[in-house]
Amino acid sequence: MAEPDDGKRSESRKAEPSPPAQSLPVSMRMRSSALFRETFDQDRCQVGRLMVLWVRRAPDARSRLGVIASRKVGDAVRRNRAKRRIREAFRRSRAYFIRPDDVLIVARRRVVDAPWPEVVGELLKLARRSGLLDAQRCEEARRAITE
Repeated sequence: MAEPDDGKRSESRKAEPSPPAQSLPVSMRMRSSALFRETFDQDRCQVGRLMVLWVRRAPDARSRLGVIASRKVGDAVRRNRAKRRIREAFRRSRAYFIRPDDVLIVARRRVVDAPWPEVVGELLKLARRSGLLDAQRCEEARRAITE
């Protein structure tokens, strides 16, 4: 029979200290259609095999992320998987960005089945081309995220 829980943690079960917050809360996501429209109107985009990255430069920009996955990507399950993968790659790499611009990413069909290092590499490559990263930080991010 298991010992009763007295509300205290034993020494062997202490939790590891948590890493610095890297979450991507809803407040850090672009959700309004007006922001999406403004991003498209600025016409700052970089095209890759797995995704298209659009950048919105504005005084109120703060490294928010918007993700679009159309029906061309696949059924609902594949679209959601594509969005989750892109959000996670962005969440892990945004600490390396040198500009606080908002980012809108349009998923392409291949992102769902691509290996994780390729997804991260593509995002970093497009971010570097758009001026969100410099060469040194791009390499730091690539090593830290894919290891």
